Amino acid sequence: HNSFEDHQERDRWNRHDFQELTYHVATTCDLCMKKLSATLRPPPALECKNCHLKIHKDHVHSSTLEIPVCKFKTGVRQMLLMADSESLCQQWVKSLMMIKKISEGVRPLKSSLSRHSTMQT
Repeated sequence: HNSFEDHQERDRWNRHDFQELTYHVATTCDLCMKKLSATLRPPPALECKNCHLKIHKDHVHSSTLEIPVCKFKTGVRQMLLMADSESLCQQWVKSLMMIKKISEGVRPLKSSLSRHSTMQT
């Protein structure tokens, strides 16, 4: 599903995952601090699904205001859900399991040095 244009769009949006919304209760834009709500005809708005940044839809194509980078940290579970296919997801899981096994097999240097230094004294 993710095309090159989608990736460019997300980069321009600074990694936000925006959804279009309308606000009927008092809400302000996080960029320009103007009203983002109206009882009858609210202006088109966007809210990031992850960090909940709320902005006027017009700001996305504006060159005067810069959209800040999304502060949401993606976890492993979310990364696996973003895999393009089940086989890619399985490859990621296999790689993560291998990394986990390798890291469990490696002893911290400090503990092996402390044992070595006690043997010499």
